[in-house]
Amino acid sequence: MGHTVTIFSTDNGGISVGNNYPLRGMKVLLWEGGIRGVGWVRGSKDHPVPAGGHTMALMHSTDWLPTVCGLAGASTEGKTQPLDGYDQWDVISRGATNQRTTVFHNVPVGAAPVLIGNGSQGYGTSSCLSFVDNRTGACHPFG
Repeated sequence: MGHTVTIFSTDNGGISVGNNYPLRGMKVLLWEGGIRGVGWVRGSKDHPVPAGGHTMALMHSTDWLPTVCGLAGASTEGKTQPLDGYDQWDVISRGATNQRTTVFHNVPVGAAPVLIGNGSQGYGTSSCLSFVDNRTGACHPFG
């Protein structure tokens, strides 16, 4: 048991009859009820996590592969295509600075990469989001 790390990660948001209270929205929507999730990690003797700790760090499901590989002492460098995920173990276990600064949601098929104001890459489209929130107006870009 000294090597066992237990991870529980939820799916993002309930759909239609699901309850995401107190968050607004549901799966497929960009409100917090559709994109935020909770989870927990129980460390081990070899990989401790401080009891009672928590983090609000930005994390994506793609981060689990490099994180678990790192815990197992395996590397993904040069063995896979470049990964979208980051090893988040130091963020989870020690509160280190998070490498992840962006998560893209609901990128439409055919969307072309564009530069966002801060110089990072995003995705642009003329798809309308008024069905999500009629306060957005007719259309605006994703990203």
